[in-house]
Amino acid sequence: MDRIKVSQYIEETAKTVFSYCLARTNSKEEAEDLSQDILLEILKSACNLRDDKAFYNFMWAVANNVYKNWCKKKARRKQTFYELDENLPDDNVDLDNLLILSDEVNLLRRELSLLSEKYRIAAVLYYSKDYSVSKVAKTLSISENMVKYLLFKARKILKEGIGMEREFGEKSYNPGKFEYNVIYDGMANDEYRNLFARKIPGNILLSAYYTPMTVRELSIEMGISSVYMEDEIALLERYDLIKSVGECKYQTNIIIFTEDFMKEWYKMADKNYVSKIGEVIGLIKDALPEIRKIGFRGCDLPENNLLWTFYILTLFHGSGNYHDRYKEQNFSRTKLYRDETGTIYGKNYDGDKDPYRCFGFGGTCGWEDICYNCSFADFDVLSYHILENYGEIKNIMLESVNNRDAAKFPVFNGKDVLDTDSRPDNDYAKTIELLQPAINKMGDIFKEIADATCKIMSGHAPKFLAENIKPIVYNVLPFSMIGWYGAAAVNSGALKKPESNDIVSICGYIG
Repeated sequence: MDRIKVSQYIEETAKTVFSYCLARTNSKEEAEDLSQDILLEILKSACNLRDDKAFYNFMWAVANNVYKNWCKKKARRKQTFYELDENLPDDNVDLDNLLILSDEVNLLRRELSLLSEKYRIAAVLYYSKDYSVSKVAKTLSISENMVKYLLFKARKILKEGIGMEREFGEKSYNPGKFEYNVIYDGMANDEYRNLFARKIPGNILLSAYYTPMTVRELSIEMGISSVYMEDEIALLERYDLIKSVGECKYQTNIIIFTEDFMKEWYKMADKNYVSKIGEVIGLIKDALPEIRKIGFRGCDLPENNLLWTFYILTLFHGSGNYHDRYKEQNFSRTKLYRDETGTIYGKNYDGDKDPYRCFGFGGTCGWEDICYNCSFADFDVLSYHILENYGEIKNIMLESVNNRDAAKFPVFNGKDVLDTDSRPDNDYAKTIELLQPAINKMGDIFKEIADATCKIMSGHAPKFLAENIKPIVYNVLPFSMIGWYGAAAVNSGALKKPESNDIVSICGYIG
């Protein structure tokens, strides 16, 4: 039969089919749904009929089959969406069949948990709560045709999923390491500050970094129901950390310093810049005799101890030199929320296994109960770790105020690392002036390393984030890799690893 004739027959028999359904169902709504299923099945199959006279026999055969299947599905879904009876079965119950049904229930629940929201809600209302198509349409404020489409798609997805051997991704049991880094230009709100206090948001960004993923794919990868995944993605979208890229897929929208990137960066830096760090320390060593003459507290400490301190000051001021050169490029800051901006990036590597760690650093740090400050870099390569002994550092500072011989590291009459005031007693400003050749060279090295870092990152970041590479690299270097500079100083041979009781890589300010 051709499709025109089939359509004519269906139009003529639609009321008869509806009456057939009305006699076999509990409501007009159910009869409408069943008759639609029957007519759709007739429409799909009647074209294969060779004889028009066979249509009516064919129609009733289809109606009976669809009705039988409808009854089975209705009975099954009622049992599926309610909790299984926890009582022991009686002797008349087939235990094998009960176990099979239990497996089917679990499979269906598994697949429902992975459905995207629009399909899941329609399916739950229709199958679990026994809503009619018209009631689902009213509840969701959509047309009945749209409800039928959603149910059709949901059935198709569920059927395919139930028949699959579903394996959750590695992140469902072995979440990746993710560290979120923000350099704020203004104030941070609590929600933003704590976004990544949990593992889920960071692992969403890791999963969707290189390849866009649907909610369903992310749910499978992480072993989390779509119901909860949708809320996590909505929160990340609110702050533009992930974005929709079409076809219901999402992709991470920030640069991530991956483990592979870091390995390549360290290899590049070790090969090309360890010797140059040695040259910088050579310039510091050349200036040391004149620096000692300034007479700051600790000026008579051993050469290696002083070189470590002046090396970190060269790093800090060299960083300022480097950033001053790029102010005119006006690298953009990322909008974080409301009118606040900043620089954001992620890290995906195990910091505990980083061969070039730094436990902390600060240009101007102090204590709550005293008015003095210090600058330090707590390199992993050092034996005496500053953050572990911060209380002792404070006591040394206090004692050295009135007893110059008590200083175990340089203590200046400056206010902090930015103090360049030329007042007569500012021995810190005089020291920085003598370190200027080393500072300028360090600024040159930072610039070269930044350029090389951009080239490496272009091979690791997704292409659509290419325009973000320079702003991120130039804004976060050198201190995102500060630990390497401590190791490079030792590896160059210019500095020796200090003795266990030597307090190095720190200076104090009491001015």
